[in-house]
Amino acid sequence: MQNEKALNWLNKAVEQDPDNAATHCNLGNTFRSLGESRKAAAAYKHAIELDPHQGSYCLNLGGVLIELEELDEAVDCFNQVLGIKPRGPEGLPGAWESTQCAGYSSDLPGFGKTLDAI
Repeated sequence: MQNEKALNWLNKAVEQDPDNAATHCNLGNTFRSLGESRKAAAAYKHAIELDPHQGSYCLNLGGVLIELEELDEAVDCFNQVLGIKPRGPEGLPGAWESTQCAGYSSDLPGFGKTLDAI
């Protein structure tokens, strides 16, 4: 029930400030918690369009793409994180932890090759 309330509030926030990337990311988080992975992915993609330098948005998108079994696109997201100078704890450790927690790291050979090259 709280997620539905949050969804209503976030939709209003997006209407008032459609260029706020953090709001779109929060919308994605809420969709994801409701099991709406495709809608979450769309919200994360929009957040990335608005602020392509925020690594956490790419990590969120990569995680939801793993859930959707779109592994090639997930690898692209994690590789994008490697090219972003992180503003906080995201970046390489966050990308690696996301794949490890999801149990998919062995299914992401492109990501592993990227890590080996560092």
